[in-house]
Amino acid sequence: MTADLRTSASEIPREISNTSQKENEVYLRVHLPNDNTTVLLVDATMAIWEILNVIAVKKELIPSQHNLHILFTDGREEAADPDRSLNSYSNVDRVKVLKKAPPSNQAKQSKVSLTAKRALVVTAPSSRQQNVRVTAQEFPKTVTDHRVLSQKIAATESSSDSASTKKKSSKSLSVIWFKRSNSELSVDEASAAPTSVPSNLTQSSDAGADSRSICTVDSEGSKSQLAAGDDESTSEQDRHMPLEGVSPSVDGRSMRSISFRMGSRESSLSTIDRASMDSPTRDQDERHRKRAVSATSSLHSGSVMKKSIYRNGRSRSNTDSIITVKQGEKLAGGEEEKFAIVFVTMPNFRSVTVKAPLECYMDDILDHVCEKNNMDYDRYTLKLNDPKKPPLEMDRQLSHYVNEQKITEFFMAPGQKLYRTQCISEGDKDVMILQVIQGKTQVMAGTAEKLIDRLTLEHDQDDGSFLDTIMLTFRSFMEPFDFFQQLFDRYNSVLPPDPTPEDIDYFNKMKVPTQMRVLAVVQWWAENHWHDFAMSSDLANALEDFVYLASENEKAEFKPKCEELLHLMDKQKREYEAKYSFYKTVEKKSKSIESMLLQLTPEELSQQLCLHNFKLFNNIHPIEFLHQIWRTDEEGTPYLNFFIERFDKEYYWVATEILSQKDLKKRITVLKTIILAAKGCQENNNFFSLFAIIAGLSITPISRLKKTWEGLPDKVKATHADLEKIIDPSRNMKNYKDALAAASPPIIPFLPIYLKDLTFINDGNPSNVEGMINFDKLRMMGNRVKDITSFAKVGYKFEPNPAIQNYVGKPPIEKKLAVLKEMSNECEK
Repeated sequence: MTADLRTSASEIPREISNTSQKENEVYLRVHLPNDNTTVLLVDATMAIWEILNVIAVKKELIPSQHNLHILFTDGREEAADPDRSLNSYSNVDRVKVLKKAPPSNQAKQSKVSLTAKRALVVTAPSSRQQNVRVTAQEFPKTVTDHRVLSQKIAATESSSDSASTKKKSSKSLSVIWFKRSNSELSVDEASAAPTSVPSNLTQSSDAGADSRSICTVDSEGSKSQLAAGDDESTSEQDRHMPLEGVSPSVDGRSMRSISFRMGSRESSLSTIDRASMDSPTRDQDERHRKRAVSATSSLHSGSVMKKSIYRNGRSRSNTDSIITVKQGEKLAGGEEEKFAIVFVTMPNFRSVTVKAPLECYMDDILDHVCEKNNMDYDRYTLKLNDPKKPPLEMDRQLSHYVNEQKITEFFMAPGQKLYRTQCISEGDKDVMILQVIQGKTQVMAGTAEKLIDRLTLEHDQDDGSFLDTIMLTFRSFMEPFDFFQQLFDRYNSVLPPDPTPEDIDYFNKMKVPTQMRVLAVVQWWAENHWHDFAMSSDLANALEDFVYLASENEKAEFKPKCEELLHLMDKQKREYEAKYSFYKTVEKKSKSIESMLLQLTPEELSQQLCLHNFKLFNNIHPIEFLHQIWRTDEEGTPYLNFFIERFDKEYYWVATEILSQKDLKKRITVLKTIILAAKGCQENNNFFSLFAIIAGLSITPISRLKKTWEGLPDKVKATHADLEKIIDPSRNMKNYKDALAAASPPIIPFLPIYLKDLTFINDGNPSNVEGMINFDKLRMMGNRVKDITSFAKVGYKFEPNPAIQNYVGKPPIEKKLAVLKEMSNECEK
């Protein structure tokens, strides 16, 4: 690098001049857009784009909105090539940051007009032949129990061949643990991974291996090995189970998944409490699908209740097993599991005793009683006599009331039947299924068009949970740009050719509210999921086009909303791009920091690890947890990738630090400090570092250091044993889950458990139900993501130490196992 880049010592600010200068680093004078100047210490080997990012981070600029020009010592000025390194230029005097010129109005108008050619044709509900009916069919509940899901996934694997997909290439140990099946490892990758890891995570194939050896990389295959046993007791075999990935084939795609084989039964997971009963038979399903009854539901504004089809000559196939019995009659031996005796009091106060299968619906029992007593089924419903209990729902199975509610007496009364499940159809096609759950109407399934309609065309239907869920999960069925185009189409809605008077009235009523709703959805998207716009320049440009178009709306209320959105966009660009660019720059240019572990106390080390890792965890966008399941590339998961790579660093860091000390006493001190730091992480709820450190202490090059381990004080040995118990995988990692349940934020969790939950829910439940998107499944996955991100709501209060932060951020690590073994042999023959 030419010397003319270096600023004279008198011009260098004091805080910079006191900084030690390393090889290839130069002081660079920078002219800023506000005519101020500054001096920065940069690496001359960095690309111009990277230098721009460094400037943007320090001066709160948006890199994509600026360019760098280079001023030479001879007075020349030229635009810098973003891909060239700074030291590739000669005779550089300084650089100038220039703001890019905004696109002309003509250019904007041409882009907007091109997009605006698409528009949604809006017709009145009556023109769409829209019908809303209630149905006694039970909606298939989303399964979250791991035992059931593993059985379903195993059945899928055995019945179909997994489609081959392009796999991510990575030699990261954490990818083996977090993401991929072991069968995806190449020979080189397998050799780079440790041959053994702590005994409480897996049993070494070598019978003579040290008891502290934890993990064996298994390349037997990728089939799920999750235990399906019901027994809570743990055998010795259960206590030593490998970390194995799963690659089930779902919808013809090979899905990456994160799975631990953890011994006995999975702990119970939170579920939507709907119907934990047997599924109806196919005949029952068909009968209930065809049944429609009169209703005056207020499902959503704009829907029309058409005349219902009554069940003339209806099938009695489901009532054949329901019989009327004498009062006082009891079930025969063995019938209690399949049948129940219930009592129905009719309007004339005469009681009827009925023997019915537990799997039948309440609607079937009413049907039977009306048939046997020559009563009009369409006039009556069943009710409960307890006003404190929720109203009786006719699409509940009898088992719900008999087994769960302990109710065996019901009352017939004139009135409208109450059903939980309501189906909206247009023409002959079902387009949405709704269900009342705990008094709230929730979307269970729908076509993509109708889900977006509910988001933009209908108002006051949800408490915000629908918006939250669909904006988090729509990427499972639609790309972000296509989703944005759908919103744009609804903003540009038009009347159909030859509209009816009803169409015109409906359009005039809905146009402005729909446009305002679209604007609100777009603003919510930009505020909560800027990740999409940051990862796609096309989508970001489309957003700018939309705001420009909306700001030209003749209604006065649009302009302040658009100004607010523009301010939000500028803020999000600055924060996101600067943050991501900073990480990319640091990862590329920075080198490992010289060890300072012997200078630190365990408390200092654990606290600084908590601060560093919490920042990485907090930066993970909620979308990334779902992207790692639904996408095969890594571009959509930048911060999750950073966090996963961090596991590798800490894993190899502890081994490198210990083996770097050839002196036995110093090596014992380092090992003691690391164990006590792991204890501090556990006490501060940094379970992520706890797992990484204990795993790193258990690889063969460390576990074989007999003199080093024997030199530890007994109290430290006991502490290490206690920490190993916490990460014990037996009984579905009960010890860890107990510790996690007892913890309060801030918390840095061990992610594989949650990623495994998401993968199993995704792979073990259908993506479509009767040709519609299974929105209940998406809601469940969204709730899991919220569980993960809730840990980051409260941060640590420790004071960051810049020097220690630099050290823990880029610690000295050696990832080659052969080198670690050689270092271990040098320490102890």
